[in-house]
Amino acid sequence: MGFDQINLILFLGRDITGAENALEEDRARDTQAASVQDKAVDALRLGLRQLSNCDLTVSLGTPFLGKYEDLRQDYNRTVSNLSKILQDIIENAENIRNEARDISSTLSRRTEKTAATLEQTAASLDELTVSVKSAAEGAVQADKVVAEAKVNAEQSGNVVLETVAAMDKIAASSDKITSIIKVID
Repeated sequence: MGFDQINLILFLGRDITGAENALEEDRARDTQAASVQDKAVDALRLGLRQLSNCDLTVSLGTPFLGKYEDLRQDYNRTVSNLSKILQDIIENAENIRNEARDISSTLSRRTEKTAATLEQTAASLDELTVSVKSAAEGAVQADKVVAEAKVNAEQSGNVVLETVAAMDKIAASSDKITSIIKVID
């Protein structure tokens, strides 16, 4: 074996060794990149699983490496925003329920007052009817006035009852909304 052959073998050996070293470095980088990706995917999988179970308290605390960190931050912002939106919905439903209860209470008091007024009005009308009937000349005309007043009073009473029933339905719907939101939360 000559000197040229030995140099050629040494040259080829160095070239193959360099290629093998570069290939080994590429494999190590690929393995590391796959490991970083697997950790990010596993953390997101766990977070999404908890979200699917309606757990809005979960956030990804451990920072991801490289380009995956933006994904973690986006996930955490999304969970935070979703939690805030649901909290706002719950608060609004509570406000609606409280306001409906206040309106119902106010209408109830007004209904009682109106009923008392209507009762007094009816009593007054009855007295008026007796007085008018005692007067011979205006008996027919006074009777018509009393009949019309009674019809109006009855219609007013029906309107008040329908209003109270509508407010009760609103309060019941508000309670149902609150219950649904509490279940979601």
